[in-house]
Amino acid sequence: MEGMERREDQEKRSHPRLTVRVGELRRDGTLQVLWWQGGKQRSRSLGCRRVDLGTGKTVQEREARRLGCEFIEVLPKSGDAIVAERSTPLSLGRLLDRNKVDGLLRVSVGYRRDTLSSVRRVVDELGADPLITELRPSLLERYLVKRIREDHAPAGRRDLVALGKSCRWAEGEELIDSNPLRKANAREAMRVRTRINRPYYSLSDCGALGTVAPQVKAPAFPIMLSLAWHTGRRIGAILALR
Repeated sequence: MEGMERREDQEKRSHPRLTVRVGELRRDGTLQVLWWQGGKQRSRSLGCRRVDLGTGKTVQEREARRLGCEFIEVLPKSGDAIVAERSTPLSLGRLLDRNKVDGLLRVSVGYRRDTLSSVRRVVDELGADPLITELRPSLLERYLVKRIREDHAPAGRRDLVALGKSCRWAEGEELIDSNPLRKANAREAMRVRTRINRPYYSLSDCGALGTVAPQVKAPAFPIMLSLAWHTGRRIGAILALR
């Protein structure tokens, strides 16, 4: 579905030969108006869906054409707003708000929901005011340390990865000059450092277990104990034996 208007009467139309399109970037998603400006395709959310335009394809196409024409009328103001927005430093809060409206439009609903939730957790912890350009490894470390203390280290790193993807989108939209989370020191700060201390049994430990093995109701316990000691296999591998 697309609504388009070609402007040929320059006395009544302020943008000659301008074409805009109204359509979905994903099925049943929010309608977007798309146009070319400065050699790049731009898009803005209309805040409604196809079903909101009415019942039937003809009605929906007519409404889409009307929305496209209305957008052309306000395009000069909209272009000025885009320039002003790109000249304003992007904060974490504004990044989240823009992603809710214009970001992650070509992904599944679940992926979009999870990514926005991850970015929202980072914003809730670090605040909405810090600028994207001022994101330092110390801030990322602070967030990750908090998640580690909550025993959610992998989830904390996923949140920062989602933030990095949102920053990459903002970079493509020219809202920021570069993605600060792409730098090597930022990626290093996002690493989850864990020290895994696996428990192990000594020969005396196995001997002590062997003395109580007859008291265990499982008849195969002595065999499994001997198998574990002599092969070094983990319990999962031993239980999987048939």
